Amino acid sequence: MRAIVVYNPKGGVGKSAVAVNLAATLVTGGVRALVIDLDPQASATRALGLQDDGRSLADALTALDALPVRATAFPGLDVVPSGPCVREAERILASEAGAEWVVRDKLGRAAGYELVVLDSPPGVGALSRAALIAADAALVPFVPAPTALEGLTDVVATLETRRLTIAGLLATMERRHTPRLDEVRDILRRRFGDWLLTGQIRYSEKIEEASARGRPLALLSHDSAVAADFREVACEVWVRLLKSTAVARTA
Repeated sequence: MRAIVVYNPKGGVGKSAVAVNLAATLVTGGVRALVIDLDPQASATRALGLQDDGRSLADALTALDALPVRATAFPGLDVVPSGPCVREAERILASEAGAEWVVRDKLGRAAGYELVVLDSPPGVGALSRAALIAADAALVPFVPAPTALEGLTDVVATLETRRLTIAGLLATMERRHTPRLDEVRDILRRRFGDWLLTGQIRYSEKIEEASARGRPLALLSHDSAVAADFREVACEVWVRLLKSTAVARTA
């Protein structure tokens, strides 16, 4: 089992859409995947067609309950749903030493998945830290802009401090191609090298439309340009995960 966290403390970078569509795309290729929604806003949960108050997840985070795995309408793709009740669980975790290891400790009960994708909430609270502890690698979505360098530098420093494999820095929400964007990408490539993924996710209203219908875009609009973006990114990330696992086994 490989666990990857979609992480960026900054909101509005498309973390939930990336988490859901990364998992859904790999499921179409035969990978059995579990999405763990740790964001009380529950965007990933709704994008997979479920509604939940988050009480079962909150109980799992603060008591002996197992993670509440739910089947989705898409074979091979399950979810641990979130909801507003998880906010209270985060407050409890923040007040107890070592409590942030709870997700990692309970992943052992979620056997049978080749991939676990953790959708982390914005900010640097207890749930974000729990997601980082539970993961083997991190995928960092960001909006490509001149201000992106500083934020990504901080994120990369956090991941390196935790010795977490960086599966890639992913440009998202790109609305239109401009010479200025090429300049930004060149700066990011010089700073972060191969961590910057070749693939990127362009902005599309189809992403929000798919989420509103409770279906991953990768499955709802398979022939769309943005679905092709997700396929390219999913392939790139999966190859990196396989390589990092192979290196870890031989180390």
